[in-house]
Amino acid sequence: MKEGGISRFEKLEYFFSTIIGQKEYEDDLKKLLQTFSLILEKKLLACLETEGFKELIQALSPDSKKIIVSGGLQTKLRKIFKDKGLTSNLDGIFGCPDNKIKILKRELKTGLIKPPIIFIGDSKYDYESAKSIGADFVFMSEYTEFLDWQNYFKNKKVKIIKNLRELI
Repeated sequence: MKEGGISRFEKLEYFFSTIIGQKEYEDDLKKLLQTFSLILEKKLLACLETEGFKELIQALSPDSKKIIVSGGLQTKLRKIFKDKGLTSNLDGIFGCPDNKIKILKRELKTGLIKPPIIFIGDSKYDYESAKSIGADFVFMSEYTEFLDWQNYFKNKKVKIIKNLRELI
């Protein structure tokens, strides 16, 4: 589960099909995803929001589109953001079963997001997702699980911040 930003669906599907070589795993996958989702929802409801999130969203131009793209389950993400009162200034909250690259390409095609685009993320996959649509990338280090991020981004054109407060 180390690859941050990739959906749990993709990770667990890979686990069943490739690592343990299970051919019929749909029921097991569904049960595991439900269990994981319940545990994660409780933890997310209890955790604090990213420092500077509300202030940054409010500081951005009302004309700019602000979306959340996550590896988490879309229905749960939307519920959690709504329950925490964080949806009013957002134009969309997206997650799995679609992966981030698919979501970004789709929303670019539909016109919800338009260049220039800034993608703020905390994983290598976030960077790859941003690059897949030609977006600028800002790496946020405070919550990352990406251990080699300093070396990875050393020669890349990436702004590095600790948390969102640095962008306000």
